[in-house]
Amino acid sequence: MNKKKAIKVLGASAIAASAFVATSPSSADAASVSQVQSLVKKAKDAGTVLKWAISTEGSADGTTRPWAQYNAAKAARDKAVAAINTLPASQKAGYLADIEQNVNLHINRTMSYIDAITAGEKINVKKAALEAQIAKNLIDDNTEAAYHALSTEIRKQAILLDRVYGQTTRDEIRANYKKAAETVRDSVKYEVSAKIELDLAKKAIAANDATTAEKHLTEAAKYMKDVKNATMKAALVKTFDELEAQMTPEVKSVTAINAKQLVVNFNSALAKGTTEAQLLTALSLETKADSAATLSEDRKTVTYTLDSTEVKNAKLTVKALDTDKKAADHTVIKTAEYNAVFSFEDVVAPEVADKKFNYTSATSADMTLKFSEELSSFGTISVNGAQVTPAPADIDLAKGEVVLRGLEVGKSYTIDVVGATDAAVKTNKAEHITLSLTVPAQQVDSTIPTVSTSTNGNKLALTFSEEVTKGSVSIGGVAVAANDITTTDNKTFIVDVQKANAGAFFANNANFFTSEVVINGFADKASTPNTMKEVKFNSTFTADNTAASLVRAEAKADGKLVLEFNEEVSAASLSALTVKSIDGIFQSNTNLTVDSAINPTVDGEVVKNKLELTLAAGTQLATGKNYVLEVAADKVADSYTNKNDKAITLNVVRPATAEQQAGKVVTTTISEDKNVISVVFANTHANGMTDSVLSPANYTVGGKALPANTDIKFVDNKNKVMITLPEGFVTVNGTFTFAASNLTDAYGNTLADGENTAQVDLTENIAPTVNTALTVNSSNEAVVSFSESVVSTDIDGDATFFEGISVKVNGSTAAFTPAVNNGKLTVKLTNAITLTDKVTVEFKDAELTDVNGNQVKNGTASN
Repeated sequence: MNKKKAIKVLGASAIAASAFVATSPSSADAASVSQVQSLVKKAKDAGTVLKWAISTEGSADGTTRPWAQYNAAKAARDKAVAAINTLPASQKAGYLADIEQNVNLHINRTMSYIDAITAGEKINVKKAALEAQIAKNLIDDNTEAAYHALSTEIRKQAILLDRVYGQTTRDEIRANYKKAAETVRDSVKYEVSAKIELDLAKKAIAANDATTAEKHLTEAAKYMKDVKNATMKAALVKTFDELEAQMTPEVKSVTAINAKQLVVNFNSALAKGTTEAQLLTALSLETKADSAATLSEDRKTVTYTLDSTEVKNAKLTVKALDTDKKAADHTVIKTAEYNAVFSFEDVVAPEVADKKFNYTSATSADMTLKFSEELSSFGTISVNGAQVTPAPADIDLAKGEVVLRGLEVGKSYTIDVVGATDAAVKTNKAEHITLSLTVPAQQVDSTIPTVSTSTNGNKLALTFSEEVTKGSVSIGGVAVAANDITTTDNKTFIVDVQKANAGAFFANNANFFTSEVVINGFADKASTPNTMKEVKFNSTFTADNTAASLVRAEAKADGKLVLEFNEEVSAASLSALTVKSIDGIFQSNTNLTVDSAINPTVDGEVVKNKLELTLAAGTQLATGKNYVLEVAADKVADSYTNKNDKAITLNVVRPATAEQQAGKVVTTTISEDKNVISVVFANTHANGMTDSVLSPANYTVGGKALPANTDIKFVDNKNKVMITLPEGFVTVNGTFTFAASNLTDAYGNTLADGENTAQVDLTENIAPTVNTALTVNSSNEAVVSFSESVVSTDIDGDATFFEGISVKVNGSTAAFTPAVNNGKLTVKLTNAITLTDKVTVEFKDAELTDVNGNQVKNGTASN
């Protein structure tokens, strides 16, 4: 084992010392004291060189291994120790202690430094793999696998980085490797987290588990808010929208928020234009009368107001409502009708939810207190200790609002509300609410909006610095009709000059004209509106006399064709397509009949630059074949009646639908050896399996999913993976069911039965730990116990047992004889100790295991 060999080097001082002690040189080979002193000095000098070679205050750079200095120090140390061991026993101790403190110490620290650089380079390999994925702007299985691999490597190697001696040197090592890697990893933390949730949502949808799918989609949406990579975010949003579209529209939850209001949450947006009347018709609570229903901005939440929400076992109904979703035949998909038995009792007292100021002058303001719910009484209100009585016009209990008038701007107030009660059947009383505030000065908007203009062909665009109300635009002294000045956000306004005023501007100018443009009257939405300054400029407008051109074409799995153009189009007369070739084979007389050609609707909006073609049942595209099709001349018209004067050629391949069976299935052979599971795949694509086989989430053992840090890798080719179960995963010996699912090859073929299973015999793999307190039985014996019984094992097969164990008495290395008795380690000390001596036993990759072969973790025990 490489790890064991490294430990041998780390423990070189103890091993070398014990080896030389065991040797009794002849007097003829004895060195003089002066020779020993000289060799010890050389060793110490080499140790000093080594000390500075691993320090940033010396020559260390955190990336270069000082092998030359390390080897020189070891050689000098070995010569010095050999000479020391020729001296009489009474003279050795001082020199060996000097070597231990001034040479071995630096050798051991250097090994830790070298190990840290090696560990850091392993981290860098994983970091580079993730950086490559990020550079491609990809958020896929490979990116997720690279993210988890880097996270695992950071955790795995961090302990070696932390062993480096010296704070500044250790910090530089960490910065070079760990922190740099963490920065890369964390840069896609939210991207990967969102992907994981979307994958889980997809899995839940496939299992018809709408509740779980909704939970994961909600989590994904939270993570996606923090995604910074625009390309990755677009891919995640696309996946999110696709998955959400697969969800059956339904009510997620209904919650009473107070005595008179319910909140109804849907998992899909209701249709644009849904009216309050439609909502009131759809919603009902048995025995209760309603008065209002408000739809949220995202159209997924309805706040439903009734005379009371306090009921017991009452029927609650939400009838089917239109959503934004459309079926294949373009009919609107409705929410599923919701019926439930509902109970609610309001036991929460009202509280002040908001406060708003209305300024009557620069020095005075009225404040509206907005309570969290409808009130039956506001109790008593005091301002700075003096009770006030609001006028009836300033009290709206139904809205939970009370107006306090005549507050001074800049003055501090304490508002006390005592005894406010809500409208519950059994009223809830707010005993005492205290607000402390200073009336802020009115924020006066005196900024005049500015406008930037641009002309693109026949379009005039006006972009304002803030939201404004519509003003006037004139071209050549002629005012543009108000309806021809359009906007979607009140900041950017568009004038289609070729269509404006019923085409009058181009009536006598078939191709282009230049004229003065005057913009005026656009004002912002401040309480006292600020109106823009008049803008005048000359601009040239060019008529669109060119037919639309095809941008791209796509065949859908349902057989429909979508043609995207560079501008708005219509195709009322398109009734057929000519087939030019299929998979490269020329077709002499083949046509496809077009039943309809319409602008498709996406998210409730008509997409005017696309045409969706529905083919007749008898002339459908075959899946997987490459079609070259042709739209005849004069069949596609843009919004200015320009038609294509030449045939339009397009190339499409219809994909297989999700319901279609793969051409073949993937089979597996599953085997296990020492908690390592091998899966071999057959009947796969020539390129083998996809990276789906590297995702721990796709495997379970005994019904438990493999943890994210599971080591899964391809072996030899992409038709075999090796799964190494992480330490501590198997808590008891036994036969477990191993299951693999959601695995696909490069064709998209899946496992033969969707899930493949095998029975595997696994061995408990929880490593024993050292109990930190040892027992001293006598002046020559100490006993160390563990979290479980241990045995002596020749792990590296070199016929030497008990390696990786060292003993110190009062900080100095001590000779000992080890043995295992009744599952505990007994240490027989060569030299006797006293009652006050401190005995320390260290374990570094020690050759001790439990009965299942799990090696004892590194640790220390002392008295």
